[in-house]
Amino acid sequence: IMRTNGFISYIIQSDEGGVDEHGVPVESGEDVWSDPVPCSIQPTTNGKGVYENGEFSAISYTILCERFTLDATRVKLQLNGIDIGERQVLGKPIKTTMDRIKIYV
Repeated sequence: IMRTNGFISYIIQSDEGGVDEHGVPVESGEDVWSDPVPCSIQPTTNGKGVYENGEFSAISYTILCERFTLDATRVKLQLNGIDIGERQVLGKPIKTTMDRIKIYV
């Protein structure tokens, strides 16, 4: 059994779109977040940047979880009970040993 320290949720695309009066596809209204999936979250980079009015933190994470299909480009993370927000998925999930996937955000 894998040790976990957080949860990942991803957007489930709704299929209720359609076409407008010109036959152009229309996206559905609202996407829904998945149930939280237990995972192991590790910070991989932690840097600071500067913009015109102040500073910002640039943190990326490596996530390891039991294998599931992830087609989403954005995920929500919770690390040790603290919501660390939404992140963009960087590339496709990588299959690892022990029937797990590695995700970079």
